[in-house]
Amino acid sequence: MRVVVSRLLLACAGFMALVLAFSLPTPTEATPLSLVLQGVYFLASIGSFVALFRIRPIGRSGQRLVAGLALLALLMLAFQARGIVAGLLGSAPMMALSSLLAASPWTFLLLVAALTLRRRSGALSPEQSRAGDYLRRKGTEAPTAEVRGKVEETFRELTAQLRDIPESSVRTRPRPGRWCVQEVVDHLVASHRPAMAELSNLLRGVSPTGSPIPASLQRPDVLKRDWHDLVDELAGVHGDIASLLAEAPEGPPGPARARVVMVVNAQGEDGEVRPVQWTEELDWKAYAQGVRVHVLGHAAQVRDILAELGTLGLVDAK
Repeated sequence: MRVVVSRLLLACAGFMALVLAFSLPTPTEATPLSLVLQGVYFLASIGSFVALFRIRPIGRSGQRLVAGLALLALLMLAFQARGIVAGLLGSAPMMALSSLLAASPWTFLLLVAALTLRRRSGALSPEQSRAGDYLRRKGTEAPTAEVRGKVEETFRELTAQLRDIPESSVRTRPRPGRWCVQEVVDHLVASHRPAMAELSNLLRGVSPTGSPIPASLQRPDVLKRDWHDLVDELAGVHGDIASLLAEAPEGPPGPARARVVMVVNAQGEDGEVRPVQWTEELDWKAYAQGVRVHVLGHAAQVRDILAELGTLGLVDAK
């Protein structure tokens, strides 16, 4: 449903862009046909305005562009509202009232509200935009065989990497507040088991309901688990995901989407790099690629932990 609404809103924005670009006539006389056209313009203006809040500008120049478009949409919306009221009621007092409602103070207040909502919704950073673009190119638009092969290869490499780590190294944290290797692996198990269920739904054309899988998910008593059993458990979960992908259809994904919590390191306006979290709606191909990226990120984290422990002399770095 959200995909349909998004497409309708963008269609409205495209319609109003055609009106502006080709100077399509705006009806002014109170005839039945003109009232219908006024209504179409009015609804398209509303759709264009709402569509602006689905645009994710990059940088301040993009934000200024969205602000300008919001002002334009509001002015058009006020103009169309005035025309409809005047055309329907046709009396001088009501025409004056509609003009008053469309006057600049009201438009200014609506613009302030629009920009406030825009500010609250936030804009994606370049890092966030690149992450979404990667999942689109390497997931949604990629051949099924390529997605399947990359995911299976990454799963095999992670399992081999984990089986090569001595158990004496996996429960030592490099410093307070940091995860140890066993906590990283448990997080993958805790996250990818429900991810397998969501992927299964997507492949059946069903959008998962409920909240997205939280970031930094872990199970209780992480450090009490047997290391080798934990690695086998993760390999089993990944094997089940690979089995789902083995039966995945060719061609573009269907309309089903799952909400996914995304996390990347992004540079803020103050220049500091820190983790940024947001939610995306992904089709099954992008979802599978997202699982792979999640594995790659934590595989690198495991290597960094072991390297740091070796530097500190807490374990023998391999």
